[in-house]
Amino acid sequence: MPPDRKVIIDILSRAASDQKFLARLVENPYKVLQEYDLTPEEMTALVRGDVAKIESWVGKLDNRLKTWISVKGAQDKWW
Repeated sequence: MPPDRKVIIDILSRAASDQKFLARLVENPYKVLQEYDLTPEEMTALVRGDVAKIESWVGKLDNRLKTWISVKGAQDKWW
């Protein structure tokens, strides 16, 4: 079954516009993403910030939709 484009876009959009949601994602992305109907592959791509995989499903992401991915990347540099 192909990934649900709408769910993925909704998650990325919410992360870009809702600071509390973004903070929850930073704290525990697996727990937050369990609130959505995602496949293990979709969840892993979102948690890892795998832009190539995500864009293969939903098309080119603009900078706003990359907010979570940018935060995730910055977070990984500190660990």
